[in-house]
Amino acid sequence: MKQFIKITGILLVVLIGMSSCESNKSVQQYLLEKQSSSDFVSITLPASLLNIALDSLGSEEREAVNSLKKLNVLVYHAPSGDQQAFEKEQAEINTVLKNSKYEDLMRAQTHMGSGRIMILGSEAKIDEFLAYGTDLKSNFILIRVLGDHMNPKHIKPFIAALQESNVNEDELLGLLSSLKPKKE
Repeated sequence: MKQFIKITGILLVVLIGMSSCESNKSVQQYLLEKQSSSDFVSITLPASLLNIALDSLGSEEREAVNSLKKLNVLVYHAPSGDQQAFEKEQAEINTVLKNSKYEDLMRAQTHMGSGRIMILGSEAKIDEFLAYGTDLKSNFILIRVLGDHMNPKHIKPFIAALQESNVNEDELLGLLSSLKPKKE
């Protein structure tokens, strides 16, 4: 009887330990894993790079800008347009997104591609936005927007603030041109 209780106790501890380990890959783990792959381009942009003069903004625009902290951008280009590689990578990111804690906010499908916006948090108090888009051929982009208490109502004032910003266009163009896959 003591042996049975001991074995049952050990099995219970193992089962509890296994259930507390999350086997699903998170979006953050996916981003970190793929950032060193030659088929991906990864960049993290702090909100300060946008160079938005807060003193010239209205209160709603200021609130929108202050809620944004940084953006993680991951761009995938299938090697030589390899459709099988693209489908494999797309299946992996779709599994990550399906198993994530993010909730769909919006989906779009066109003849050119598809996209979706997902949130982590509630609609009134968003901690993260995810934007995922694919051209259905050999490329996709995943953008993770991190912030504090972001709100969908901030989108329009944020765009207005961006239009008034003093972004150094040469720096931004240089940064965007680096979003090409590395050659091995």
